[in-house]
Amino acid sequence: MIVVYFSNNAWNLMLSITGVMVLPCYIVCTAYLWKIAAKNDNYPTNIFASRKNAEITGLLGTIYGLWLVYAAGLNYMLLAAVIYAIGIPFFMKARKEFDPSNPEFNKEERIFSIVLFILGILGLIYLIMNYKALLG
Repeated sequence: MIVVYFSNNAWNLMLSITGVMVLPCYIVCTAYLWKIAAKNDNYPTNIFASRKNAEITGLLGTIYGLWLVYAAGLNYMLLAAVIYAIGIPFFMKARKEFDPSNPEFNKEERIFSIVLFILGILGLIYLIMNYKALLG
């Protein structure tokens, strides 16, 4: 909300940010569909879509999602990384409240959160250095 406050075109900025925020989820979902459909033994048999149809859909969806990331550009992707990085402490708190006996992160989640945090810092630096061009 702070970024939008200083923007000259707040509506378009928020629309761009929300569009970019959904891209990682979209790519992961379509890539997972592609992965499941590519392995014959993992694909369920009692659904309406054939394995081949799901494989093609997953592949095309993944390629399309990656192209959308490229088309969105570095500005909004780094801004999305800042917003995602802000959510890490909330994730840790929720995980601890759900099961206090387990650690907040497993090994893969810890690596991912560190990478996300670094991208968030880079995005914040980029935002500070180029705020006029981004918020224009």
